[in-house]
Amino acid sequence: MSMHRSLPVWPNYRRRARTLLALASAALLSGCLGVTDQKPTSEVAFDRQAALAKVNDFRRQNGLGAVSYDKRLQAAAERQAAMMASADKMDHNVAGKLPGRIESFGYQWSATAENIGRGYQSFDAALEGWKNSPHHRDNLLNKPARDIGIAAARQATGSTIYWAMIVAAPHVRPTVQPAGPEIRVGGVILGGSLRIP
Repeated sequence: MSMHRSLPVWPNYRRRARTLLALASAALLSGCLGVTDQKPTSEVAFDRQAALAKVNDFRRQNGLGAVSYDKRLQAAAERQAAMMASADKMDHNVAGKLPGRIESFGYQWSATAENIGRGYQSFDAALEGWKNSPHHRDNLLNKPARDIGIAAARQATGSTIYWAMIVAAPHVRPTVQPAGPEIRVGGVILGGSLRIP
């Protein structure tokens, strides 16, 4: 004997569809109304090239290679800083989780890290704070990192500055190399091995 579960029968599906549509519309509108809590922000001007040079000096002092600005990571950092300023909240996830944020700007990553800060009046102050915090320091010294984005924002009417710095290494497709000889019998490959570096 087999048991089957069936979907419930909805005799008046049009009325139910209208009800569901009305509920979905109400949910959508309530979500839109919540957006009004977001406050307008303004970007904070700072010398990005000088900031990059200071990050790279710190990395070199610690035996690591330089990072370069990447427009996709820059856009993701700008969005993160603006969202934190708008919400007046320092939070890594205010604009979504880091991997999804950078992927939404087209960056395919193999390693990534983020530092955020609130209240630092200059990049130099933010950098010093990050250098003196073990986890932030680790992010500055992320060994595989090759790319970076740095941004700062504040509420249009506020004075608190929010900083976001994202470092990442791009995803590189591995090359497949034969690790041993192929075994051929009558033109058919019977074996061999692959190594992915």
